Amino acid sequence: MRSATIPAVMSAPRSRPFDPGKLHPIFAAVLGVAALVPIFRLLSVAFARVGHPFELEWMESAVLDHIRIVLEGQPLYREPSIEFAPLLYAPFYYYVSALFAKIVGIGFFAPRLVSLLSIMGCLVVMADWVRRETGDWAAGLATAGLFAATYPLTGYWFDIARADSLFLLLVLSGYALARFGVSRTSVVLCGVLLALATLTKQVGLVLAVPPLVYRVVRSWRSGALASAVFFGVLAAISGWLEASSHGWFSFYVLRVPMQHDVAWNNLPDAFKTYLWSPVAPMVLCVLAVAVRAVVGRAGIGGWLLYALFPLMALDASMSSLLKVGGYPNGLMPTYAALAVSSGLVMGKLRSTLGKRLLVLAVFALQIGQLWYERGPRILPSRADVEAGRHLLAVVAASPGPVWVMSSGYYPYAARNAPVMAHAMGLVDILRSKDGRVTQKLEQHLVDVIRSKRFRTIVVDRAWGFLPSPIPEEIQARYRLKERIFRQDDRALWPKVGADVRPDELWTPAGP
Repeated sequence: MRSATIPAVMSAPRSRPFDPGKLHPIFAAVLGVAALVPIFRLLSVAFARVGHPFELEWMESAVLDHIRIVLEGQPLYREPSIEFAPLLYAPFYYYVSALFAKIVGIGFFAPRLVSLLSIMGCLVVMADWVRRETGDWAAGLATAGLFAATYPLTGYWFDIARADSLFLLLVLSGYALARFGVSRTSVVLCGVLLALATLTKQVGLVLAVPPLVYRVVRSWRSGALASAVFFGVLAAISGWLEASSHGWFSFYVLRVPMQHDVAWNNLPDAFKTYLWSPVAPMVLCVLAVAVRAVVGRAGIGGWLLYALFPLMALDASMSSLLKVGGYPNGLMPTYAALAVSSGLVMGKLRSTLGKRLLVLAVFALQIGQLWYERGPRILPSRADVEAGRHLLAVVAASPGPVWVMSSGYYPYAARNAPVMAHAMGLVDILRSKDGRVTQKLEQHLVDVIRSKRFRTIVVDRAWGFLPSPIPEEIQARYRLKERIFRQDDRALWPKVGADVRPDELWTPAGP
């Protein structure tokens, strides 16, 4: 019988070397999931606040006044008076919010919904922008996450009834079309969006420079078309507003804002407080993008776009922040530019496992540095709602006409009263250097107070912003009837911006 041959030594299966590349999808997924955390936290606050029936910020009522004026078919830009004095902004946000108010009704919900949808749109545009530029979806999500994390640095401004979020959406959409658009339609739409951004906030004129210059460098024909559309739309609408307002449009939108003093000597402290200290990793990413572009790898077009965007955004933001009465909401374009640059860096640093780990570490460091508490400081409470109802009851029971100095909406909600000038609108005009207009307005206000036209005036801290003859005249012609809230009562204080709420009820003194 033939025996089987058994080998003396059986060779073990040969082990394959570990491939680090297999971990790249895992790290991408971790980065993407981590990026969703600040986005969900932002949206959870925004959805909790969008339906709050009272002010989150003391000038939201002024925005509602503008919406009511638009819906009534009255001109926004006119000679200032006790009836109305517009804020120093271009009008597009008011018209968009008025369209929403036609559907959901007049109240804070309509303009806040515009802001909420706009900030969500900003996150989508930035994420898609970086994804298309780098081919990395995780870097795109991280871009949106980084921008969402800057919410507290702007004073929790993203979702309130102010124009900034719509403005930023229009700007970013124009940039994305400038960078990736290839058809004539996309070039035309780029010019239209940038013009509408400028008709929302005037600093859009500065932020329109990078995409228009980029289009010219990329193709002078498409650049000329985009520029022609931008200036054509801007000139046509501005010209119509100027003519229909008999010159008041340029007074409010150009002449008075240009008279504001800007404290440029505070720039180093502002840079340290709002840029270097809280977002140093993102600032370094901007520098990294600039260095990479300068060595020639991004081409002259890309270099111009990604170098000019942060530069122009910083100029626009700081000129807003450093003016008298400036607030960190003006930094939103700069934080958007920082987030986009950071996303570009993260998308490029994916070739090795070590670089992936570096991206995760830097992202975690930046998000941790921007962490914030979602407490009563930023979220309205049941006590705020009850205090607001108490305020409306007091206004409804007071003899009319009633002038609530910093809110035309509360008298409207309480007693269907017409629009009356908001204190901030009056302050802006009375601080201007146009002596003829300021003197006439001040005398008009003094005459109205002397005539005791209002049977009730509700004052607040904003009366300290007005020239002294006006509060002095109120104190001489009216008497303090009652305080609406105790001084130690923290209800109904704004969650964003300056601490201004209706405080005291004044009624005519003497016969």
